[in-house]
This record gives sequence, structure tokens and C-alpha cells, in this order.
Amino acid sequence: MKTTIGDKNNSINYAPSRGVVLVVDDNPTNLQVLSSFLDQSSFEVWAARSGEKALQRLENDDLPDLILLDVMMPGIDGFETCKQLKSNPRVQDIPVIFMTALSETADKVKGLQLGAVDYITKPFQHEEVLVRIENHLKLRNLTKILITKNAELQQTQTQLIQAEKVAALGQLTAGIAHEVNNPINFIAGNLNFVEQYVHEVVNLLYLYQKYLPEPPDEIQTAIQKSDLKFLLNDLSKIIQSMQLGTDRVTEIVSYLNNFSRHREDGKKLANLHEGLESTLLILGHRFKQNANHPAIQLIKEYGDLHLLSVLLAKSIRFL
Repeated sequence: MKTTIGDKNNSINYAPSRGVVLVVDDNPTNLQVLSSFLDQSSFEVWAARSGEKALQRLENDDLPDLILLDVMMPGIDGFETCKQLKSNPRVQDIPVIFMTALSETADKVKGLQLGAVDYITKPFQHEEVLVRIENHLKLRNLTKILITKNAELQQTQTQLIQAEKVAALGQLTAGIAHEVNNPINFIAGNLNFVEQYVHEVVNLLYLYQKYLPEPPDEIQTAIQKSDLKFLLNDLSKIIQSMQLGTDRVTEIVSYLNNFSRHREDGKKLANLHEGLESTLLILGHRFKQNANHPAIQLIKEYGDLHLLSVLLAKSIRFL
């Protein structure tokens, strides 16, 4: 597609560039012929009269899409120029096509071993030059596309692996919560009866002390040895501590269930604060001091939030 500038009677048509070609040749005639031909074929042409100037030209930020490189040049010849190009990570991927009158197989093999992609034999056949340039530019563009797609594929693969790990963590968390939930409920339920029974036994002991203030010597010795008063007072505290511990475990199990809602699907009202608490619980070990960093202080300043409608799938979800 061409771009037209000017009015209908006096317009200039510009075809978009098909690529940038750097032509390196010490012969001015060859440079002129190739530059004119490639320019007419809608290529942007850069010219260099020696290998040294070509290497200097490539130090700029702008780079060509392809290099036509003469073999026989004074100073740095084409082979040495190609060798330096392929040792430079910035430009080593630019395809190099040698231009030469040499017909020896050994010379062609040497150039290909140095990293050139093709040869053009002098005198030039314009159609041949054009076809070879077009083919190698297509190959380079396809290579770029493949590299980009491969990078995207690797990124997607990494994300899938991470998602699988998170999903596995959710299933593991749900399993642990389920396994812990049953015994802790059993303990918590029985603690209520233990507290009630202990309270009744303590009351009975106090009644014995009230109506039998002078028990036999053997009982008095056992009371003094066991420090019965301390035992009775401390027993209540122990039961309260056990109750606090079971409440804490129950709370942890609830947070774990919130963290991994693998059985739920569809929309549901969720408490953002509960989601934050469950996530902080899972990450709690990272807040403690270790050899690599000091302890992290958490400051919670939660506001008043309404329940949020969230969409849950059958996998782990962070609320």
C-alpha cells in the first residue's frame, strides 16, 4: 500500500520500507548499483566502504535487518568483519549474506562456518539478490515470532505450574483442616464436661473440708504433700488454658477453610476481614524474626466494610 502526499495533479507516492539493508563494499560502483536497485525495490539502504566503518555504523542504536558483506576488502576483510559481528550479542542475530567473486568451495564453507547465511556471486543478478534477501528476511521475521511465542509459552507454562502449586496447596490445606477439625471438636466438646466434673469434685472436697476439718493423719499428710489448695486453684487455670488452646485451633481451622474454598462454586457473600486474617495466618511464620530479617510488626486498622460478592470456582481462592 502506498502513501500519497500532495494534491491530485502534483502528488508523490511513497511505498513503505520493506526493511533496512546495510551494504558493505569498498567498490563505489557496486555500492551505487546495489543501493539504487534495493532502493527501487522499497528497501532502505545503508552503505559502508569498509569493514571498519560497518562495525562503527553498528554501534548506533538503530540496526539493519540484513547485511550484504563483500569478502575481498582492504583492511578488515569480509571474513574478519563477519567474525566480529557474530561475536557481538547486539548484532549477532542479523543475517549476513556474503558478496564475492570467489568460487572455491573452501571459501564458501569458511564464510558459512563464520555465521553467514548465504552467498551472492558477482556479477550480481538483481532478481537473485532480491529473492535471497526476501527469503532471509522472512526467515528472520519468523524466527523473531517463534522466539516471542516461545517466551510467551514459557511464561504461560510457569503460570500454569504456579497455579497447580496453589491449587495443590488449597487441597492440602483443606485436607489438613478436615483432619484437624474432627479431633479438636471432640476435645473441645469434652472439655466442657471436664470443667463441669472438676467443678463438682472441687465442691465436694470443700464440703469434706467443711464438715471433716480434722481428717486422719494419713489424709492430712497426703494433703500437705500434694499442696491440695494449690492443685485446686491451678486445676481451674489449666482447664481455662486448654479451652483457650482448643478455641485457637478451632479458629485456625476456620481460617484454613476460608483460605481454601475448593468445594464451593458460584457467587457468595464474603467477609474481606476474614479473608485477610486467613491469609495472614498462612503467612504468619514470615513475620517472625529470623537470620535474614527482623520481626515484622503488623498493624491492623480495619474499617467497616459490607460483605462483598465474590465468584468462587472449584479451586483455591484468596478472599
